[in-house]
Amino acid sequence: MPETPDHPDQATQLVERIAADLASIRWASPTEIRNRARRRARRQAASGALALMVVVAAASAVGSVVRPDRTPSPVAATPVPTTPDTVPPVPPEGAPAQPVPSPRSSVWPDPTVQGAAPTTPFARTTVSTVPTAIPVDALLQPGDLGADLLLGATETTDFAPVRPIADSLVSCPDYATLDRYDGVAVAFRRHALLRDPADGDPVLRQEVGRFPGGAAGRIVDDVDRAVAVCARYRSPGPTYERRLLDGWGEHAWSRVDRGFAGDQSMLLRHEIARQGSPGSVVYLVAVIRVGDLVTVVTSADLTGERAREMAATAAARLCRTANPGC
Repeated sequence: MPETPDHPDQATQLVERIAADLASIRWASPTEIRNRARRRARRQAASGALALMVVVAAASAVGSVVRPDRTPSPVAATPVPTTPDTVPPVPPEGAPAQPVPSPRSSVWPDPTVQGAAPTTPFARTTVSTVPTAIPVDALLQPGDLGADLLLGATETTDFAPVRPIADSLVSCPDYATLDRYDGVAVAFRRHALLRDPADGDPVLRQEVGRFPGGAAGRIVDDVDRAVAVCARYRSPGPTYERRLLDGWGEHAWSRVDRGFAGDQSMLLRHEIARQGSPGSVVYLVAVIRVGDLVTVVTSADLTGERAREMAATAAARLCRTANPGC
C-alpha cells in the first residue's frame, strides 16, 4: 500500500521509537565522566601496588630458603604505600581536574626542568678540610735570611717515626731512659739552605713534623726534659774497621730562651768539642710549635738575636698550614 501521512511505513515508526528512547536517556556531564576516569585509574593503581607487594613477598619467601652451605643475607623490603592517603582527593563538581603526581616525580627531579633538585634528603659524605701535607713554603726560604742562598734537597715522608733533635742526643746515655712520645708524624718535611751546592755544611737546616692529637705539645716537652738530663755528656767518635776516626766528642746543651714565638718555643745552645780539634763548634737550635706542627731550625751561622728573628719567621710560615691556624 502506498505511503501516506496517515499510514507511515515500518522504517519511519522505528526511527520515531528510537528518537523517543534517546530523549528519555540522561547523559553524564563532562565532570562526572572525568571523575569516573580518575576513580578507575586509582583502582588500577591500587591493584598494581597490591600485585607488587605479592611479588616482593614471594621473592622474599624464595630468598629465605637457605642452602645448608650458605649463610642467609638480610633483605630489607621497602613497604609500598597503598592507603587512600596517597590518592589525591576528587575535586568538587565543576572544579578543573588536577594532575596526579607520579611516584618518580616526588623523589627525582624532572630532567626537562633546568635546576630541578630532588626533594628527598640524601645522606651527605663529610670531607675533612684539615690540612695534612706540609707544603714547601711552610719552611724558611732563602729570601728569609736576606742573603744569596740556595734551597737544598727536600725530604718528605708520611706516617714515620720523627724525634726532634734525637740524632743529636742519641749518644747521650740518659736520653734512652726518658719516657718520650713513641708515635709517628702524620707528615714530615726537611730541607737545608746552602751558599754553594758543593758546600757540605749548610747555613741552616730545618725540619717540620705534623703530629696527631696533642702529641705536638708533648714532643716539645720531651725536648725540654732531654736537654735537662743531657746537659753534658761524652760521645764516642765514629770508627772505621775498628779504628777511631775523630775521637770522642764533648757535648754541652743549655737553654738560652723560651716562649718567644708560636704556641711553644725554646732556643737551645749545643756546643761540641772534638778530641784533637782546636776550639769547638756551637749550634743554635730553635724548637717551635704552632698548632699540630713542630719545627726544629739548626744553624751554626746565626747569633742569638738573629736566631730569634728566624724562629719568629718560621712560626709565621707555620701559621699558614697549622691546625688550628693563627
